Amino acid sequence: MQRTTTSRHRVSASGRAAKSMRRGQGKLRTHCRTGTWGITWSMRCAGTLGAVGRWLGAELIPAERPLAAASLDIARLEYLYLQAMHDLHDIRASNALRTYAQSLFDTGVQQHHARVCGEAAVYLARMGVAVAVPNWLHADSHLMLFWRWAQAILDKNASSLRDVATLLVQLGCPYESAMALVDAGELSDAYRQLRAMSATTLREHVASMLRQAHLPVPRRTRSAVAADGLTDTERNVCGLAVDGLRNRELAARLHMSVRTVETHLSNVYRKTGTDNRAALTRWWLARATSSDAQ
Repeated sequence: MQRTTTSRHRVSASGRAAKSMRRGQGKLRTHCRTGTWGITWSMRCAGTLGAVGRWLGAELIPAERPLAAASLDIARLEYLYLQAMHDLHDIRASNALRTYAQSLFDTGVQQHHARVCGEAAVYLARMGVAVAVPNWLHADSHLMLFWRWAQAILDKNASSLRDVATLLVQLGCPYESAMALVDAGELSDAYRQLRAMSATTLREHVASMLRQAHLPVPRRTRSAVAADGLTDTERNVCGLAVDGLRNRELAARLHMSVRTVETHLSNVYRKTGTDNRAALTRWWLARATSSDAQ
């Protein structure tokens, strides 16, 4: 049967990229616990910018489409950031990043998408550009944290950035927390946090930054890894759960049934003394830090 194409569902370059990502390493997902958007786990664990670029497609202009595509826009923004870090070693020199971040911010304001605006505001702040909070965003919204993050970058306030990193973990955004640590210059802690999430793409860049600063890249001993009491499978389940994958996504990723995933998670909660994913995320990130201290 031939599918009818409407303006809402017309296949665009970004749509084809998203479909390719789902067929390949993973799929775009929504971080529903906090009502914020997450980008594909596969992109952040790709390890190479070339692979990320192929997934995202070549067109880098925010298209007018449903808000469900916002995660793809944010993924593209992050890709340009990583590309600028890799090629230019100074994101302020990237006109592509600046133009796309400003365009994405304007699009988010028009569509009343606070997460998109907040993400773009942070990237613009990294390039020394300040943007105002949209007048439709409530002052008590948890997404105001992104503007606090942006202001801390502009002020070069490392202490405030560390506070933002802590709050982002509590918000259910451990990856963004690690990026705030990078902004604060806390490269070793950022590396550990990214490693705990298996976020290879940014972690490799942080490792490069550590080497350039003549600082050691944190390593972890086998005894420290085994000290958590988890089996290898439980540790894999835990890491993916912390990254935000739902039970069905975990089952597909690890080639097991949803019931088996639930059993493993139950064992993980019991062994770690936690009872929900937010608490498990805090335990997982604390484990990454403490294991390096041993």
